[in-house]
Amino acid sequence: MRLVAILLSIFTILAGGVPGIAQTLHVINIADTRVDTDNHEGFSANFERVKELAKEIAESTKMKIDWVEIKDKNYNCENIKSKVKDLKIASDDVIIFYHSGHGQSPKTGANDISASDYPSFQCDDPLHPSPVSDLPNLEDISKQLGRKSARLTITVADSCNKLEIEEPQAKAAGRPLRVPKNRIRTLFLEYTGYALVTSSSPDEFSYYHPIKNIGFFTQQFVTSLESPMLGVEDAKVWEAVITGSKKEIVVANPPARQHPKIDSNLLYQPRAASAAKLAAANVTVKVPLKKKKLKKHHHHKHTTTKSS
Repeated sequence: MRLVAILLSIFTILAGGVPGIAQTLHVINIADTRVDTDNHEGFSANFERVKELAKEIAESTKMKIDWVEIKDKNYNCENIKSKVKDLKIASDDVIIFYHSGHGQSPKTGANDISASDYPSFQCDDPLHPSPVSDLPNLEDISKQLGRKSARLTITVADSCNKLEIEEPQAKAAGRPLRVPKNRIRTLFLEYTGYALVTSSSPDEFSYYHPIKNIGFFTQQFVTSLESPMLGVEDAKVWEAVITGSKKEIVVANPPARQHPKIDSNLLYQPRAASAAKLAAANVTVKVPLKKKKLKKHHHHKHTTTKSS
């Protein structure tokens, strides 16, 4: 009976699960939807799109979702910091952190190399603004989440990364969303590591569609995730997502360009192979030569646009 139990445990591992460990998708979805905030409609559209994506990932991977949502009156810097700090993680979990809201570069000037290339969030009280050094920074959050040792950590901001605080109106070219036919399971079950993602490079604005409201970067990023990526081997699908997500976003009148920035270290690790390796390392019981077979249960349009 003990041998049968061990064999069943091995089969469970090879089938893609580890006994006693429930995989969880932790989604920290943050949007500055305060009604007195400029472009709160765009940030709200981003929030809903990220929520849809998370549900799609959970459905495809059979992971349960741990929702952490910060919006409306709950949107503030302290909530962001505390939710990140208090997040409890298991080693096989996945984290998606997504911020949709105003941001600015923490750099003091174009030649400042001491501050992060990634934006800080303007989540403070507009009537009592905080120093930029006190604002949550995307890169810092990525590092903090990374120390929690989840299997996969994706940290994203669709936020401006300008040195100046003033944010002008602008025009930008829209991109249509594709039908969600994807390889979500491969992306979120068979990779380990991290991705640190921001919608614009230092001293750039991030732009939002004036009608659809959604951020151009969020549209581009989610489209890349949901793309079928036909002809791309499993070991390179995250590479394809990153390539698609980093495409230059062209802005006209006034002329401007938005360049997403991504730092990542994502390793393809097929679950079956990883589970087999784990099983070989942990199980030392000799199996008789006559082994019983186990049954298997079985759009291009120029229009006035908002920036974040």
